[in-house]
Amino acid sequence: MGTFPRLGEVSFITKGISSSTKTEPGLYPLLTTAENPTTSDNYQFDSDAVCVPLISSTGHGRATLKRIHYASGKFALANLLAAVQPRDKDKLSTKYLYYILGFKKDSIALLMKGAANVSMNVEDLAKFQIPLQPLEVQQEIVAEIDGYQKVIDGARAVLDNYHPHIPIHPDWPMVALDDVCSVNP
Repeated sequence: MGTFPRLGEVSFITKGISSSTKTEPGLYPLLTTAENPTTSDNYQFDSDAVCVPLISSTGHGRATLKRIHYASGKFALANLLAAVQPRDKDKLSTKYLYYILGFKKDSIALLMKGAANVSMNVEDLAKFQIPLQPLEVQQEIVAEIDGYQKVIDGARAVLDNYHPHIPIHPDWPMVALDDVCSVNP
């Protein structure tokens, strides 16, 4: 049976240091609150991490998180996010952490405060509790979700490349649409 430790007890939480708009482009991914990374001429991390926005996706008094990123290898992190990394990978899988935090992103958003610029700080995020199962159970959960994701990705690829072909025979009569149906404004 699992426990519910605070995120700060089982992981390191490090705020990003790069500007999302003023960082020099380069060879390394720069993770921001956007869906796709930009680039940076330097990196802050060289490992796996879950990158959590510290600001609301919608702002203007609403606390929301649109996405949480999984990063691997060398990458830079914008100062609007925090990297969450397991303290002990024999007890907490980074990929499991990614799935759990993604699943709990609406609850994480409740940690945000502010009237116009809604945000949270690293200390608030560190207090967030997560379900912590034994590593073997975490690995089973990750494998199952990854399997579903492969099916979803395959279905998307089929849909993206599906173009129905309906042949129109030149001897078929052509009529005006309002001759065969009622058109209401």
